[in-house]
Amino acid sequence: MIDKRLTHSQMQCAKTCLRKHQLAYVFGIRREVESIPMRIGSAFHFGLNLKANGESANSAVLGTMVQFDSTKPITDDDRLYHWMIDREIIARLLSAYFWRWAEADAGIKIIGSEVAFNVSISNPATGHPMRIFRRAGKHY
Repeated sequence: MIDKRLTHSQMQCAKTCLRKHQLAYVFGIRREVESIPMRIGSAFHFGLNLKANGESANSAVLGTMVQFDSTKPITDDDRLYHWMIDREIIARLLSAYFWRWAEADAGIKIIGSEVAFNVSISNPATGHPMRIFRRAGKHY
């Protein structure tokens, strides 16, 4: 049996452009530099995960900044300028998020963060699981 995992990102990519999906998921060709939304989104999720794992809001923001600092470009002044703007955006997004939801989140007990899943996909007509494809990803 072949184990082919389908993620949300992969399915969204295929819906957008089959050629882009082929290049990224079949041939493994990706951008050398991560796009700005992906870079900011990944750092934001990193900070949420730190907070979910017991860090204070301030520690989560600082930990995210330390992690993001490791991606600092060395040579290109234009990339460095944009990186500094992204860094400020991430710090402010996380700080604002934690401030806005502090009271609402106070009574919530987090039992897992960024939990990976890998489940079978059933044929709706027969109820039998597919032999090749499985649904996989991470849940926040």
